[in-house]
Amino acid sequence: MFDRRQIVYMGIGGAMASFHAPAFSQSCGTFSGDPILQLLADPRKAKIVEEFSFIDPKCNKWIVPKGTIVDGASIPTFLWPVAGTPFVGLYRNASIIHDYYCQSKGKSWRDTHLVFYDAMVSAGVSKVEATSKYWAVYHFGPRWSPNKVPTQRAPFPAENAPYEAAFNYAEGAITDQNIAADAVPTLSIPM
Repeated sequence: MFDRRQIVYMGIGGAMASFHAPAFSQSCGTFSGDPILQLLADPRKAKIVEEFSFIDPKCNKWIVPKGTIVDGASIPTFLWPVAGTPFVGLYRNASIIHDYYCQSKGKSWRDTHLVFYDAMVSAGVSKVEATSKYWAVYHFGPRWSPNKVPTQRAPFPAENAPYEAAFNYAEGAITDQNIAADAVPTLSIPM
């Protein structure tokens, strides 16, 4: 039998354990499963049929509601040979999370772009590829203020060649210099 003091300690310990545990069953750094998508008439768009989510490494839950329309990765077509195509590759699930939060602006643009990196790594994308894609969305992806108003970002080059060259430069620098994701904001854009 337990004495009164042991019962109080067990009660406090149990309360503390439940206070610190996430209120969901997914582990940190994991997806809720595979997304269920309905392909739409526009071949670059799909509809989320069931809620889909990702728990980032800090245990924040990123939910994409049922009915959300996504484009799989807003990669310009001229970059498909070097960056990949929509809905293909290990980064697909990460792109769904990223698409939704770029549309809803429910979190800061910096957190939204960083979760794209975290979700790619969790999905098995190499750190070099994930960091390269993170660099691209950090420097060329959408930005918004806390009140969801779009803000200035790096301009897209007038022609495709400088943009492709910039992406190749960043990917080379990331590979050659072993640049980590936290250094992406300081990696310059060569144009």
